[in-house]
Amino acid sequence: FQRAESRVSERMEIKIQNLAAEKEQSDKLVAEILPENTATQIKTKGKAKWDKYERATVLFSDIQGFTKIAEEMNPETLIDELDTFFFHFDSVVEKYNIEKIKTIGDAYMAAGGIPFKNSTNPVEVVMAALEIQSYMQQLKSSRTDIWDLRIGIHTGPVIAGVVGHKKISYDIWGDTVNTASRMESSGTPGRVNISGITYGMVKEYFLCEYRGKLPVKYKGNIDMYYVNGLRPELSVDLKGRPNKRFFIKLQLLRLGDLEEKVLEGLYKELPDSLHFHKIEYAKKVYDQSFLLCRSEEIEQEDRLLVRTAALMLFTGLTQEYHNFENRSSVISREILPGFSYSEDQIDQICNLI
Repeated sequence: FQRAESRVSERMEIKIQNLAAEKEQSDKLVAEILPENTATQIKTKGKAKWDKYERATVLFSDIQGFTKIAEEMNPETLIDELDTFFFHFDSVVEKYNIEKIKTIGDAYMAAGGIPFKNSTNPVEVVMAALEIQSYMQQLKSSRTDIWDLRIGIHTGPVIAGVVGHKKISYDIWGDTVNTASRMESSGTPGRVNISGITYGMVKEYFLCEYRGKLPVKYKGNIDMYYVNGLRPELSVDLKGRPNKRFFIKLQLLRLGDLEEKVLEGLYKELPDSLHFHKIEYAKKVYDQSFLLCRSEEIEQEDRLLVRTAALMLFTGLTQEYHNFENRSSVISREILPGFSYSEDQIDQICNLI
């Protein structure tokens, strides 16, 4: 009886291990198809809620004359070529924290600023678009049969969520999506065409060429710009690669997202027993750090570090009062990597705290 019981126990253990491995594999597959928070909602609640984003940047790309190419090309070769291109596009959008939405035939669609809201998505999406076009141009220099790509970009509000019950997919809707599609169809092969709204958000980072107000189906006349590349002062040797100054400038923009997160957390979590270290005082110190940095004319990176330290200074008070600065440093090390701070920058910020 004991031997039989032992054999049953061993078989159950193997089955449990197999089930755990299958669950891990299925979770990994879901995570690749859907954003992490959406996948979690579906697993825990059986469905995911739709979200509205006030500022997302949508990218559409399309291959020039694809219909004719598809008629003349071997289907297997065609699919292999598309797979190679889209695989590289996936790596680029992942690098810039952009969410791939879907591919439809030769069309590739992605969006920045979802599922996690941020202020940097217009710049990041344009950077990704330039990198994709650069990749296609490099291929074209060695192969004459490489296809030409049009890319269109527009920024605005979208609704994002899951559609379907059995074959679910993550998608976005709204006028912004339609306008981005029109930017692509109104563009030129090999160029990145952006709307006037997107231009207003990225003009400090990129050199853009005004095309004028061009007619767009169902939209009337819309301002359009071609993105020619990074501004000279933000590029390495004028080669189109972003330099350190570019990333610091982008981090200063990202500081606004960190500010929103930290102040919201302090507002909710600071103990009511505190009479001096209130949210108003934390805001005052943070605002004063900005004025002092400007009046002292310190360098951009030092300005970023000082302002971040001032912002994070009182986060430790949400957990303890005595030696709260130590807790603030621990919290900083947990939060700041998610906002693209380097390990060296985080060390300096903790030292300042």
